[in-house]
Amino acid sequence: MADRPERQIADWADEPRLADCRTPADVLARVGADPDPVLGRLIRAEQEGGGTRSDPSGPIGVAALVLLRAMVPKMIRMAHRDPSADLDDYLTHLWVRVRTYPLERRPRRIAANLALDTLKAVRSEGGGPDDPVDQLGPGLPGWVLGTPEPGGVSATAVIASAAELGLLDPQSQAVLHAVYVEGRPGADVAERLRISHAMVRYRCSRAVRRLAAHAGELAAA
Repeated sequence: MADRPERQIADWADEPRLADCRTPADVLARVGADPDPVLGRLIRAEQEGGGTRSDPSGPIGVAALVLLRAMVPKMIRMAHRDPSADLDDYLTHLWVRVRTYPLERRPRRIAANLALDTLKAVRSEGGGPDDPVDQLGPGLPGWVLGTPEPGGVSATAVIASAAELGLLDPQSQAVLHAVYVEGRPGADVAERLRISHAMVRYRCSRAVRRLAAHAGELAAA
């Protein structure tokens, strides 16, 4: 069973600014005065607690929830100015940035760095109200195999081969199967797998890019 929030917060007492914190609200209140030490400790807690850089899309922890809450006002402003992405897109990418943030290399101006990294990720992803999952529809894009068309190789076979080669984790495999084999819209996949719609888009986009990078291996499998 996962630790209660109070126990997790007690583990952060090695950061003096958090030594007397008991609740997530206590921690959130400490961000404003001296943000870098507090945000840095939250990032370290999240990365040590299962949100690893090798799999940045696992279950969210208390530390990330507090950090995301601290960044919500900035994310709202950024999403409001962006005609092609919504708040869910920004929060999903912010979460991934927290999981992958190089704290040892960038220990200062953490909030600004996270905001900029999130903005870059959203723009490069091209996420927004027009769901790319729904636009792609059934069948993996032909360029995954490096050919104009899949050439008779089914999406099921491509996904299975990718899993055997270690290119897909189980949840990404489930997302791709639901979208590209069953032809389900992104919203249905999100409800079925109990993840956010933006996380469906993120997993699809990341997985398809990974498959494209290994097109030769997939074609030979």
